[in-house]
Amino acid sequence: MIAMQIRALIVDSFREALDKKLFWIFAGLTLLLSLAMASVSISDSGVSMFFGAVPIESLQIAPSTPEGRAIIGAILTQLIGRWYIGFVGIILSIVATCGVIPSLMERGAIDVAVSKPISRSTLFLGKYFGSMVFVLIQSALFVVLTFLVAGLRWHYWAPAYLWCIPLFVILYSYLYAFTALFGVMTRNAMASFLLTMLAWLCVFAPQITYEFLEQSDAFGLKVDARWVRGAEVLKTVFPNMREIPSIAGNLIGATVESEVSGQPSSGTVDLGMMTLDYEKAEAAERRIGNVNPVTSIGSSLLFEAVIVAIAVWKFSRREF
Repeated sequence: MIAMQIRALIVDSFREALDKKLFWIFAGLTLLLSLAMASVSISDSGVSMFFGAVPIESLQIAPSTPEGRAIIGAILTQLIGRWYIGFVGIILSIVATCGVIPSLMERGAIDVAVSKPISRSTLFLGKYFGSMVFVLIQSALFVVLTFLVAGLRWHYWAPAYLWCIPLFVILYSYLYAFTALFGVMTRNAMASFLLTMLAWLCVFAPQITYEFLEQSDAFGLKVDARWVRGAEVLKTVFPNMREIPSIAGNLIGATVESEVSGQPSSGTVDLGMMTLDYEKAEAAERRIGNVNPVTSIGSSLLFEAVIVAIAVWKFSRREF
């Protein structure tokens, strides 16, 4: 019975998602990005842009070699996926769904909802998971299109890349838990969005701190190993949003982002107040990217479950 009620709420949310202008704007941006990717051709014979009009002789990426496949995998997950879905897509998705809970709690709407033979917790969870439909559709569209472009235009077929669909939905859910909680607390979509952005920064800070301490030796900075370990434990407590692209990259054998950007793998460079050791920097980047998916996703979902439980509790006890 409860499963059928939640299913009905999810279907209703799916229909609402299709009616949102932002849904189609997001889809349009994904199509434009896919078209831009398709204008680039990558093969063993070379790389060209604008459908072959501009060959790039200085850039050599051979899809038939392990090294070439690792670079293409990193382009898909560490660059395009991280910045488009992991940043732009997250913001657009939160904007599109931040009003779901507040609109449910408006007078009139909530009176009709609570009059039905459905518990408040089921009602909340139905709307919560229904909001995931928006991101599920957008993630599926993005991953499938980029998967086809990478295969047809870049000669890179990686079925494991399709795992990015659920991974990107999980990434969004980490943040949407805050949105739902703030929606219950404030009953205001704008306040919910702004507080979610603040929560994002708070979640982001421990991860960046850990990465900085992990890479400090590459810049000639001496940091006690206990500080690095402490930062690693702290960032594990919170949702590990920055690790999802790394998990996706590891699934398809992607290399690190510095190798894609052409950063030297050895030598040093004077940055003024400090010196960067490229070899140590790349080693640190690989350590950071060596993520255990079970630990990362498991601890993050546990944190999310706590936030959602608080939101359900507050929603159930709220006077309407």
